[in-house]
Amino acid sequence: MEALTQALQAKVPGKHLAMALRHCTAMLMCGTTISHYLHKYRSKGGAPTKGTIVIIDEWSEVQLHTWVELAQWKLVGVIFIIVGDADGQRKPIFDSWQDAMSNKDIRQSSLIHELCGGLRINMNVYRRGIDQSLFDLFTCLYPYADDDSKVPEIAECLMESFPWAENNSNASEICYHYIVIRHTDRIAINEAMNWVWAQYQAEVLYVPSAGEKPGLTMQPQDTIIWKGMELLCCNRRYAKNAPVTGAVYVVDSWDAEKITVSLHPDYHGDSIVPAKTQPDGLAGPEDSDDEGLEDLGDQTEILGMELHKPNEKASVYTLTHSPFSELMRPQHALLYANIQGRTLKDRICLMDVTSPNMTVRDIITSMSRPTRQSDLKVMSPDQQRRFMTRIKEKTGAGGFDLQKRAQEVTLANSIPSDRRTPSRVGRY
Repeated sequence: MEALTQALQAKVPGKHLAMALRHCTAMLMCGTTISHYLHKYRSKGGAPTKGTIVIIDEWSEVQLHTWVELAQWKLVGVIFIIVGDADGQRKPIFDSWQDAMSNKDIRQSSLIHELCGGLRINMNVYRRGIDQSLFDLFTCLYPYADDDSKVPEIAECLMESFPWAENNSNASEICYHYIVIRHTDRIAINEAMNWVWAQYQAEVLYVPSAGEKPGLTMQPQDTIIWKGMELLCCNRRYAKNAPVTGAVYVVDSWDAEKITVSLHPDYHGDSIVPAKTQPDGLAGPEDSDDEGLEDLGDQTEILGMELHKPNEKASVYTLTHSPFSELMRPQHALLYANIQGRTLKDRICLMDVTSPNMTVRDIITSMSRPTRQSDLKVMSPDQQRRFMTRIKEKTGAGGFDLQKRAQEVTLANSIPSDRRTPSRVGRY
C-alpha cells in the first residue's frame, strides 16, 4: 500500500485518506477509523472533495450499513482503493452480506465493483512471515472458508500436525499467546501465564488491579510486568493524548509511582498517506484528524498520565500505577474475534478448535498470525480440559498469588551484598 500510494501521489495529487474499521488495524497503516472520517465529513457536508483517494484496509470486516454511507462518497467523485483478504479472513460481526444482499458473494457484488471502478487485483506474495509453507497451508483452506462442516476435519489435521506440548517445563516450549473463544478463559489464562512467564524475567513489578469498572467486559487484572513486555490497551473511550484501544504498547521503565510505556514498533513508520503541510511543516487545519470528533478533552490530567512525543513516529506515555492497570492488559490470551490484522511473532496455541462456535475463517485467521510454522501449536480438547481445570483449581485455591510471585522473582534476582556477615556480639 505504501508503494502504491507513493505512485498515486505523483499521478493523482490531492488528499489521500487511509482508514479501517478498528483502531488497531487503522494504526498499523498510520491512518484512523472509518467512523472517525464518517463523523468528520457529516459535519463538513457529507463527503470528501472530488478526487480524494480513500484507502480502506481489512474491508471484509466492514458492516453493510457502513458501506451504504461510504458508497455515497462515490457519487461525488471519491476514488476508492479497498484492500484486504475476503477469501479467508473474518466477516462483519453485526450483519451478514449474504443475508442483506441478493448477490451470492460480496466479492463479486455490484457494490464493490462500482466502488473500485471495476479494478480488482489479487496479491499473493507472502510478506507477514518467513515461512512460505505456512502461507501455502492456510491459503489451501480458502475454498472451504464458508463451509463450517469442514471444521472437525481441519481441526483433527491441525492437532496432529502442530501438537501442543502439555508437560512443558522449558521456556522454549511454552506458548506466549493462547487464542480462545470465551472471554472467561482469556482472563484465567492471562493470570496463569503471567505468573508462569514472570519467573523468566530479570526484573519485575507487581501492579495491583485498579478495581472493577462498571460496564467493562475486560476488567482490570492484577499483573506482573517486566521491561519489554507487550500489553494490549483497553481504553473505554477515545480521548486526545491517551493510548488507543486495541493498540499494543511496550513497557519501557517504572519507579515506585509511575510506569512508562511506548507504542509498539509495528504501529510506527511513515503514514501511507502524506498529509498536506503548511510552510512551517505543521499539518494544515483542513487535515486535522481531531476535527469532528466527540470532544472528550485532554484526558492526561484525569488519568494521571504524562504524554511524551519525542518525534512524530513514536508515542510514549507515563502513567501512575492505577491508570496503568485501568488501561493496559496482558495479552497472553487473545480472542479469535480480535486478532485479525495482528502479527504475532511468538509461539501461539490455538484452543477451542473443536468448539461448535468455531468457523473455518477463524481457523484461517489464527493460522495466519505467526510468522513461521514452528510457532504454531494446536491444543486438543482433552489437553484443553486438563489445562483449564488446573488453572481454575489453582485460581480457586489462591495459587496464582502474583504479588508473592513478583517478590520471589525480585529476591531470586537480587544482587547479593558483599558486606561481611555482622558479628553477633553486641546484639543482646
